[in-house]
Amino acid sequence: MSEKTYKLIFEGKIIQGHDPAQVKKHIKSLFKTSDKGLEHLFSGKPVVVKKNMDQKTAMKYNQAVKKAGGMCIIEVEKKSSLPEPESEPEPVQTKSVEIKQKPVSQTDEPEMIHCPSCNYKQKKSHKCIMCGAAIEKIIHAEIEKPKPVEKHAVSKPKLPGPGEMILTNIESVPGFEILEHFGLVSGSTIRAKHIGRDIMASLKNLIGGELKGYTQLLQESRNEAVERMQEQARQLGANAVINIRFSTSSVAQGAAELYAYGTAVRIE
Repeated sequence: MSEKTYKLIFEGKIIQGHDPAQVKKHIKSLFKTSDKGLEHLFSGKPVVVKKNMDQKTAMKYNQAVKKAGGMCIIEVEKKSSLPEPESEPEPVQTKSVEIKQKPVSQTDEPEMIHCPSCNYKQKKSHKCIMCGAAIEKIIHAEIEKPKPVEKHAVSKPKLPGPGEMILTNIESVPGFEILEHFGLVSGSTIRAKHIGRDIMASLKNLIGGELKGYTQLLQESRNEAVERMQEQARQLGANAVINIRFSTSSVAQGAAELYAYGTAVRIE
């Protein structure tokens, strides 16, 4: 029984992550082909690049192609054991007999697989007969391997338009560069208590619940103080205020000041 011979089939594809220009350069050098031949190899169709090789040589070329970044497979060459007839045999007259053949079920054909390690094509098995790799273990390892996180394009934030202002309580504005500092800006407002709100507050102290009158008063005070702070920043030529803080203080019986302050900057 003669030894098996193998052929190497180049699939015309590039392994993900490799530079196409470098892959083509290495493949051209490996198979010593012309520019036209290289174009044929990368046409996207399988091309037989080596024939009549023993197992060791086939594995050597397979590893070289994979190292270069190309994709290929190894297949056993099928050789016909019947010699070709030298002359046409004379026709023999026979009675015609109808032979009913049993249809071959598709399940009778062996399932073929490619080894994930060396790409050798063989009947489905737990082990590769070419390189000895444990096929099922490699497949399971590939399935369980965590997939790389896709990087989504993040759109750059837009600069504030004329009269607009970016406000933040941190010392920078994400996505922008601070080009100029204008120093401290502030805004304040003084509010007095309302007799009606004081009566409602007294009732809430007895029965419990939110002091909505004072909540509204505080919100209005904050908005007014921030607006005055922004106006001061605009006059300086700023388009953002960073590191914003608030403070309160009592200025008279029944009156309090709310103070907003921060650093005015110009961003880009």
